[in-house]
Amino acid sequence: MLFALIVFLMLLVPILFFGITVLIRPIRRLTQFMLQSTQESFNTKEPLESQDEIGMMNRMFNHMVEENNRQIETIYLLELQERQAELDNLQSQINPHFLYNILDTIHWSALRNNNREIADMAYSLAQVFRLSLHRGERKIPLEDEKKLVEYYLQLQKMRYKDRLEFKLEFSQDTLELKVPKLLLQPLVENAVIHGIGNRSHTVHIHVAVWWKEGYLFLRVKDDGCGIKPEKLRCLLDDTITDTERDRKGSRYALRNIQQRLKLEYGEDYKFSIESEWGQGTRVTLIFPC
Repeated sequence: MLFALIVFLMLLVPILFFGITVLIRPIRRLTQFMLQSTQESFNTKEPLESQDEIGMMNRMFNHMVEENNRQIETIYLLELQERQAELDNLQSQINPHFLYNILDTIHWSALRNNNREIADMAYSLAQVFRLSLHRGERKIPLEDEKKLVEYYLQLQKMRYKDRLEFKLEFSQDTLELKVPKLLLQPLVENAVIHGIGNRSHTVHIHVAVWWKEGYLFLRVKDDGCGIKPEKLRCLLDDTITDTERDRKGSRYALRNIQQRLKLEYGEDYKFSIESEWGQGTRVTLIFPC
């Protein structure tokens, strides 16, 4: 019995050593990879095909690596876009006081000469510039976006007279919400410029904003010229490059708004364009707020 016990122990030791080695090896590989990832970058993944708990840990870590890379890319693109916006903002503010002072001079000069239309135009233009810049902030209260759209439409109303009518409907509980700036004004500008076109009869533009179950709905609708089917397909096709869009006469503002919403909210947003040639266009934005 003693001899059998000694033989058993002599066989058990290498078996235990082999088993522990087999168990520890994947843990060491995973540990080394995680250490390497924290010291260098999250660009590589350690393949481990086992179906046990170690393999599960490896797959969870790989998922974390992928999610981390996605977050880094999103944050980087947002910061890059913010820096570009700041640069554009600084370039547009080379001498803003000079611009405001000139517009203010035109405003008061027109009032002294009893030219109310020129005075209102100068004042509205000054407000459009002020609200567009908005001290370089990326997000602004929706109430300021409403004012910007209203002043812009007043300017266009002075230009087109009876050919343009507009209506703004903003739910009262949305005015204090902060949204990325310059979402509505480019859509309204498209509705004016491309909606009126060469039409002689009145074009109606309706801007509506409401809030429902944590999501903000923004809609710009017009009964103008509409968009031709081939151009609409181009606008809705994500596989077409910006160069091709420009060559096909697409509207850059729509693409810009869509990219900003995607960077800000990921996939949790909706951007839709509905149009019928000769009947009008409706653009809808939906995103969490």
